Amino acid sequence: MERDSGKIVWPEGLKKTKPREVVLSILEQSKEPLTAMEISSKIEKTGKSVWLSTIYRVLESFEEKAIVQKTTVLDNGMAVYAINRHEHTHYAVCMKCRKMVAIENCPMQAFMPELEGQGFQVTGHKVEMYGFCKECSVQKKE
Repeated sequence: MERDSGKIVWPEGLKKTKPREVVLSILEQSKEPLTAMEISSKIEKTGKSVWLSTIYRVLESFEEKAIVQKTTVLDNGMAVYAINRHEHTHYAVCMKCRKMVAIENCPMQAFMPELEGQGFQVTGHKVEMYGFCKECSVQKKE
């Protein structure tokens, strides 16, 4: 997906609809990946309304067009979605509040040569770390 002065340019071949525009806007403004339910909640706070089933269909079409990246994290298999900024990102996930913190560097880089040396072509990977964010760590000690 292309950018025009920081704003995402609507992809060719994807009809522009109000639900798609509002979901895209919510994802563009988010600093961390969101579940479909979180997207729905943020849409409601704007005074607009989009059915949850429509949000899932929008996210599916965005994923097909590589507008969003879908990641399944957490022990419950919940899918989260983020704008595809064409940046390789991993997350640390708080086990209490489910806050996601982006990891600046990829911990897998050191392992890639070993696998490639064994004749295995890596096409992607996912790494998640679990623990407690600062706020939840403080609450846990109290």
